[in-house]
Amino acid sequence: MPTPRRQAVIITVLPLERDAVLEHLREVREEPPLRGSVYRKGIFDERSDPWEVVIAEIGAGNQGASAEAERLIADYTPEVAVFVGVAGVIKDLEHGEHVV
Repeated sequence: MPTPRRQAVIITVLPLERDAVLEHLREVREEPPLRGSVYRKGIFDERSDPWEVVIAEIGAGNQGASAEAERLIADYTPEVAVFVGVAGVIKDLEHGEHVV
């Protein structure tokens, strides 16, 4: 398998969101803490060139979450950063629907 050349950051709030993302990665490992935060890193390569993916469960709260996201992006400089969640405050969504 080729070494990943592309990097993505995926940010979650809840453990169930993080775990759902981790199910799609292989070679998952815990990263050494950066400024007190622990991240997980793995490889995503389903039908594509491999991507190195950094997963962060950053917890709820706008101010703390935005600061953590900023640090995460600065430390890893990913090609793309995505926030993944269950959108619990949005009513009438079916499982698997996307909110952009």
